[in-house]
Amino acid sequence: MGVEYKDGISVIIPVYNGEKFIGRCLESLEAQDVKCNFEIIVVDNASTDGSRQVIEQFSELDTRIKYIMEPTKGVSAARNAGLDASCCSLVTFVDSDDYVSSDYLSTLLEYLDDAVDLVVSEAIDVDEDGSVRRLNKTSHVFDFALNESYSPLAPYGHSTAWGVLYRREIVEGIHFNSDYTVGEDTLFYYDALEKARLARHIPYRGYHYVIREASAVHDQTAERYVSDIRAWQAVEKAHSQSAMMTSIIDGFTVQRAARCYLSYYEACNCRTKSLIENLLKNSWLDGAVVSLRRRQLWTFRDIVRARLRLLIQ
Repeated sequence: MGVEYKDGISVIIPVYNGEKFIGRCLESLEAQDVKCNFEIIVVDNASTDGSRQVIEQFSELDTRIKYIMEPTKGVSAARNAGLDASCCSLVTFVDSDDYVSSDYLSTLLEYLDDAVDLVVSEAIDVDEDGSVRRLNKTSHVFDFALNESYSPLAPYGHSTAWGVLYRREIVEGIHFNSDYTVGEDTLFYYDALEKARLARHIPYRGYHYVIREASAVHDQTAERYVSDIRAWQAVEKAHSQSAMMTSIIDGFTVQRAARCYLSYYEACNCRTKSLIENLLKNSWLDGAVVSLRRRQLWTFRDIVRARLRLLIQ
């Protein structure tokens, strides 16, 4: 395995108020042992803290780092700007609060061959100080494609833009959808996977996914649950060739709807209540519940049914 790419890898990093973490992220990329050329494109998404100053300090000392200001708010706009500015034959994404091991790029490149269009790696969940929370998850290489037997719950399952090495021709014409606050990278990944001839999942954990306590509450808002559900529904609609995938995504949406409702309905404001009511009354719910019954996931079915009866009364 392994192919030499002389024109290298474009690493795209969206940043919004990442002053505290972007330095560690850039240092981890500067330390890469990969032999090919690579560029680091940092897209500042209208930060209001000292992110720009930190990035410019790095770029002044390292010509591989390119700084871009993207005035349109949202991580999708930032990633799209990075894609438009990139010029290498391979592309990967790293979030600004995360960081990677020194052999990250070289390992992804090692598993790329002429038949493979995507290399998908795993992650280490860490606290802000680097303490390991969880190691994910497999010990084998899996070659797979988005076909009738594909399952997002299989060992090769993946749903984020980061942790993946993409051939440029695969991501040409694909952009992150700014209509989603959560799940936009899920859509991007599956759109790329559909275009790929073959993807390779590797049991390598060189991506350090930082779990930030300061953002944990924000990440659980009802609007973000709804965006996540809408994203998975869009994936299902666009890639319905897998019956197994459709069944599993139905399960995802019911679980998220139930969790969203139970956590926030009684306590939330009128706008959020209306949002959740409309979500839970959508017609896809009945089919999703039938799917869950087949898989004997009774808990979520009963929860959603009981809550729906209360809402409809």
